[in-house]
Amino acid sequence: MKSKKTSRSERISSLLLVVFSGILVVSLVVLGRYFWASHKNSEQYENLRSAVKQTPSSAVADAGSESDSSSAASSDSEPAAPVIDFDALHEINPDIIGWIYIEGTKIDYPILQTDDNDFYLHHDYMGKSSANGSIFADFRNEAPFSDRNTVLYGHNMKNGQMFHDLLAYQQQSFFDEHPVAHIYTPEGEYQIAFLCGTTENGAQEFVSFDFTTDEDFVDYVNAFRRRSTFQSDVVLEDDDRIVTLSTCSYVRDNARFALIGRIVPQD
Repeated sequence: MKSKKTSRSERISSLLLVVFSGILVVSLVVLGRYFWASHKNSEQYENLRSAVKQTPSSAVADAGSESDSSSAASSDSEPAAPVIDFDALHEINPDIIGWIYIEGTKIDYPILQTDDNDFYLHHDYMGKSSANGSIFADFRNEAPFSDRNTVLYGHNMKNGQMFHDLLAYQQQSFFDEHPVAHIYTPEGEYQIAFLCGTTENGAQEFVSFDFTTDEDFVDYVNAFRRRSTFQSDVVLEDDDRIVTLSTCSYVRDNARFALIGRIVPQD
């Protein structure tokens, strides 16, 4: 006959088994939902790109009327910029102000802006609740990409989406292979020639928007360049404008990785 002590131990063991099994089931459900949401989010953006972003080659194929001489001429020149259908994007959400693309990365997203820096941390480009959030411009930028410093934010998602790939700029070799970004707007295209990348304390304001003099602006950028994770030969002029891309880095509490580039308007 089993003792009361043995019987009690068995009950505790059974209870613990039930508890741990329950925790495992809940964890698997949460993990499954995370991966499903990640898959759906990725699929959603792929569908958006297919709908509103047309590559030069597909534009020529769709037109079907380009001459052989035009094709030959284009093949000898720099690759043409993609055609972004901003009319279609604005029908989806008028908060969309542009599109950012970095070749060789997953960064290929619409840019949004509203009257605060909280909404698009938690909502996608359609305004729907999303853990991935969106890529968005700081609400303090009056006219995107015409200010001295336009700041864009995006989450560092572990699934590789949004601004996760910015962390790769902690390596000189990655910068060497991916020295520029491209930003498209209804008004035109900008190339962003990267100047520096640094890890900053996100618990305090580390970006500036207004500069008293051109010298103050250059000093501001040079302070970042001195502690950059890579070295860039890009020259910054007194009257230049910059874009700052910011994301969480997780190397310490409230850490942010900031990637700064010189804006170069494209003809």
